[in-house]
Amino acid sequence: MTDHTAKVGVVVPIWNVAPYIERCAESLMTQTLDDMQFVFVDDASPDNSIDILNTVLARHPERATQVSVVHHEVNKGLPTARKTGLGHINAEYVAHCDSDDWCDPTMYEKMYLSAKSNDADMVICDFYRTNGKKRFRRRNHEPADGDLVRGFLHRLFSPCVWTRLTRTEIYRQVDFPTEYYLEDWVQSTQTQALCQVVNFLHEPLYYYRHNPNSLTKHLSENSCDEGLRQCMANFKFVEDYVLSRNLAVANDLIWMKFYVRFKLQGKLRQRKGRNQYLSTYPEINRHIFGCPYLSLQDKASYLAIYLNLYPEFCRYVWPAVTQIKRLLSEPIKG
Repeated sequence: MTDHTAKVGVVVPIWNVAPYIERCAESLMTQTLDDMQFVFVDDASPDNSIDILNTVLARHPERATQVSVVHHEVNKGLPTARKTGLGHINAEYVAHCDSDDWCDPTMYEKMYLSAKSNDADMVICDFYRTNGKKRFRRRNHEPADGDLVRGFLHRLFSPCVWTRLTRTEIYRQVDFPTEYYLEDWVQSTQTQALCQVVNFLHEPLYYYRHNPNSLTKHLSENSCDEGLRQCMANFKFVEDYVLSRNLAVANDLIWMKFYVRFKLQGKLRQRKGRNQYLSTYPEINRHIFGCPYLSLQDKASYLAIYLNLYPEFCRYVWPAVTQIKRLLSEPIKG
């Protein structure tokens, strides 16, 4: 940890991201905010990600005193890497950046200025979901009643930690999970409850890289079951946290439960796991069609699973619906 307190500190865990780390690191080194701190956490990466990172850092000697690279001798996982990084941060505000994503060069300056002008404990920005070629804007909406915890549970805004800039002193009060899947939920639930003033910056400043090839690792039965186990463990933390503090009621958690059990998607596409799906949080089944914050696709997916038609739904039904919606939205030529 440096003696100087920077305006913004960024934690970047690194593991097996050689194809992407250069773009990520370059986007951080070229930020328009000068007074920053960057903590890269090498989580025992098996590839040459750190060599590539060092090449980028060498191109930016002006940032040399602001950068530190921390090494784990063994792989400890994303949540622990983020916790390690936070322990080395000495900044007024802290942010997280995933090493296969990248940032707009003005991101942290705009978020910091927004935080200071509103005396905010947290700033949340919009982001792009991209495959590296096409991009789709994802908007975060502030709750009309100002209830941040319930707004988050009702999926008004993303739980992803990389859309947020948070006072470091608040983040230090967070209990980090040990399980990987949905670890953002555990952190974001706590910070939202602890923050008094949260400002929404309606600009897409972060580029979240969606890699469809990574989905293949979730298709096996074992990986689906392990993903479900981890999701349920992290969800249990969120559930206990909000209910014990009267921050929400059970019905506020319907979407999260729906999302958790969808970790079985790989098995469902192989026409397996239907009974397991329906018996995981079975109390929400009768509430799905009346839940206002589940989308039409969510409800249609549930119906397809209930009727044991999920593979056909994925292959034929919803793609056709999407195509029809796209055609209807296009202007008529002539």
